[in-house]
Amino acid sequence: MQSLVDAPRIGEKMAQRFISHFGCEEDAMAAILRGDIAGISEIEGVGRRYAISLVHDVRSTQDGIDISSFLKTRDSVDIYERVIDSIKNYASTPYARDKLHTYIPYPSSRKDLIDINRDWVENHMEYLSMLDDMDRISASLSRIEPLKNSPSIPRIRDRVIVTSNTDDYSTLKEKYGKSIEVQLVEDPLEFADVARSYPHVIAIGEPFLEYDFPEDTNPEIITNAREIEEWHILPEKQISFFAFNHERIMNALDLAIALDKAGIPPVVNADISALSNLMAAINPEGNIVEGRDGEIDRLHHILDNVDSELTKYVDQCNQEINDLLQKSSITLSGNDMLGVIRDEMELKDILSRNISASFSQIINDARKEFIETLSMKQNESLLVDYFFPSELCYPVEADMSQLQKFKEQIKQQIFRREVTHKRNIAYELHEFRQPLKQLVMRLLDLDVGLAVARFGHSLQMQLAGFEDECGMGLKNGKNIFLCEKGVAVEPIDYSLGSIMSPSQVPTSSVVLLSGVNSGGKTSMLELVAQCTILSHIGFPVPADELKIGPIDSLYYFSKSRGTLDAGAFETTLRSFSALRGAGSKLVLVDELESITEPGASAKIIAGILETLSEESNTMAIFVSHLADQILENTDASIRVDGIEAKGLDNELNLIVDRNPIYNHIAKSTPELIVERLFRSGGEVEREFYRRLKNKFEKGC
Repeated sequence: MQSLVDAPRIGEKMAQRFISHFGCEEDAMAAILRGDIAGISEIEGVGRRYAISLVHDVRSTQDGIDISSFLKTRDSVDIYERVIDSIKNYASTPYARDKLHTYIPYPSSRKDLIDINRDWVENHMEYLSMLDDMDRISASLSRIEPLKNSPSIPRIRDRVIVTSNTDDYSTLKEKYGKSIEVQLVEDPLEFADVARSYPHVIAIGEPFLEYDFPEDTNPEIITNAREIEEWHILPEKQISFFAFNHERIMNALDLAIALDKAGIPPVVNADISALSNLMAAINPEGNIVEGRDGEIDRLHHILDNVDSELTKYVDQCNQEINDLLQKSSITLSGNDMLGVIRDEMELKDILSRNISASFSQIINDARKEFIETLSMKQNESLLVDYFFPSELCYPVEADMSQLQKFKEQIKQQIFRREVTHKRNIAYELHEFRQPLKQLVMRLLDLDVGLAVARFGHSLQMQLAGFEDECGMGLKNGKNIFLCEKGVAVEPIDYSLGSIMSPSQVPTSSVVLLSGVNSGGKTSMLELVAQCTILSHIGFPVPADELKIGPIDSLYYFSKSRGTLDAGAFETTLRSFSALRGAGSKLVLVDELESITEPGASAKIIAGILETLSEESNTMAIFVSHLADQILENTDASIRVDGIEAKGLDNELNLIVDRNPIYNHIAKSTPELIVERLFRSGGEVEREFYRRLKNKFEKGC
């Protein structure tokens, strides 16, 4: 698949939706190839079924195999889907639950694909054995989500790019103009006008080295526009992806570290510890977190408290000056009185001369305490001199214009320092973007593998052994669907052909299975289907041991719900006609006799069994209550096995041995039901049931 439109079901419009959702065509194609059903399903107009079908179709194109290559009937697909649903119960993420649908059974002829899955499962079974607290890991996995592309960053309004070169202006405008102001200036005067309007000015070009900048501007000069990296101009853009996915990333890093401690490496080329430290430095808004830089915290403390502290110390000064004036007395000399009378001096001058030292001391003490309270540095403390009056006045008032200038300078210091931090973080983070995506996908895929491993561990399942000869044998098999119901499940041993066949038992690959109603015949058919499907996916099977010969296709026919009409009956027969010459296969049929009246059914089943028994590469189990009639209608050597009811217990419940007895036609349930009614009935009823019971015993 060279492009999205090469994939089935994807046209130009749908391809654009994929690109918009995943960020680029490469990532969109990667999502399809890795089976990211959850991610694909989030695209507008794409549902979960479409996503699953799309992934299956693409893989079918690549491998030449689809789900119908092995599962030949709707009933076999139903068993497969129920098995997958069972495994999904052990997944912790929507991603894993959806991706499990991309695992399909392969024909034995593609053992290479089965082996890939088997190796993958074995690795995850080993991982599972290394995890002491799977509940905690599962809880951590449940918090893992695919990373999202961040939305466009808001326009940066406290920064401007300035250049005097028209070519550079065009390039910079195209590259950064959507996010930041870019201006072309022709002379220092125009530059000064622009620079005074922004806290941060980035001047690009060598001519700016010769400018005589005003004192109230402090631009950052970059001489060569072609050497600029995006992280330097717009660190917010680089950081935005990590900030937008902050919680997802931190969850992934925490889990990766926990898994690494357990001996399960993250398998990504990245320093997880270094990335974790970088992520801890920013918050979900993309800003530097409090406590990461003591200088920024100190400056923020000044900015947050300078107004209230200044008001406090001005009030303190006025109170002390008021107290001073109330306690002071002034003695005027004759010359002083003459000077006042002649208007040669003012009383204020005389007052200033007498208390100026005390006034200055009060102001200086307040200034010193103010500086210490706000932990100001020397260059900042020099600016504080302009807050307080240098001459005697009362009441004392702070110079608010100087205060505002001071606050603007503090803001610029904070801004410059934060930009420097953001640049450093952006520079280091941009190398982690791809490894981080890989890490998250690795963790999500780990959940898929652990779900299969946990599923297998729940029933002590094992991987199947593949044999070259036709047949299968299982030991201590347990039907998954029954186990899920929480009922006690009797383990089953069974074999077809010569694989694991008990001694002195005819080695038939095509058998009839007889037995009592509710004795477990259907459950055993399901068990065989489950083992076949799981083994051909490469997953563990619900048995202590399974050995299985070549199977390229599975035909499963469940029990019909009643006699079929002529059209449905014809369709059913057509489906069986396709079995002849269909390669190595397993055919499982549950009470086919229900499709028509018993006499005709026995003849039809006999004919089908004859056809299948003629093929050396075919295995089949037919469940039927018509074993005797079927055998009467065929000369083929068909083995009949039976699930036998041993009798009734003390409470008159059926006692059933659910392990089939080889080469044995089992008793039917009606005989035992009559026996139960006979033993539990009254005197009148017993006479009636005795007559029925005798009919069974005489075989008439």
